[in-house]
Amino acid sequence: FDPSAEIGVHLKNKNPYIYPNPATQWVRIISDYEIACVELFHSSGKLIATFNNTHTVDISNISSGIYFIKILIRDQEPIIKKVIIVK
Repeated sequence: FDPSAEIGVHLKNKNPYIYPNPATQWVRIISDYEIACVELFHSSGKLIATFNNTHTVDISNISSGIYFIKILIRDQEPIIKKVIIVK
């Protein structure tokens, strides 16, 4: 499976691609860059969880709602993506 073929995005750009979205159990981050840390925030701004050195975020124990994933990539500005969690 090549997500770039389906969405027409070249994966070497600076913006990681996340899928699935909406998500139920996990979110996968596709990036050619080394991910130092991923932080999951509720839409209210509250930090929910932190994941280190991973491209897969386990959201199986997170309630339904709108969240933001802050992706910290080494030597780059943080990138924030919206993710919808449905149960």
